[in-house]
Amino acid sequence: MKIGAPPKRPRTDWQLQLINIVFLLLLFFVMNGTIVNIQDPTIELPKSVELGEGGTVSEAAYIDAANRMSFDGRPATAGIIAKAWLESARPDRKAMPLLVLADRRLSAAQLLVRLQELRAAGLFNLSIVTLREPQDAK
Repeated sequence: MKIGAPPKRPRTDWQLQLINIVFLLLLFFVMNGTIVNIQDPTIELPKSVELGEGGTVSEAAYIDAANRMSFDGRPATAGIIAKAWLESARPDRKAMPLLVLADRRLSAAQLLVRLQELRAAGLFNLSIVTLREPQDAK
């Protein structure tokens, strides 16, 4: 009795498995990544050499060059911002600093007055956002 050769298994392509892994990684980063633009394009941020920590730029208070404040895309006062920030449904928001994006053309005295208004409204954890200055621009 003659026993035939075992049937050949089809060769699996490793490229297909690699494509699947890369696609899954791409989906992971797209779902978990956050890309946020500054909501008020008229605000020109001051330059800095260090960046601080905080929430996202969409959860920030904006102060434009005319000393007007806005929050969540709408004009706001310090009281409205504090109420919205402190009464948020997110439990971690109270521990996070409120980001303040002030226009570079705003005077320091006006900025300090606005920060004092936010503190008087109950927001004590504030962080001013600036842009990192390129190293070669020094």
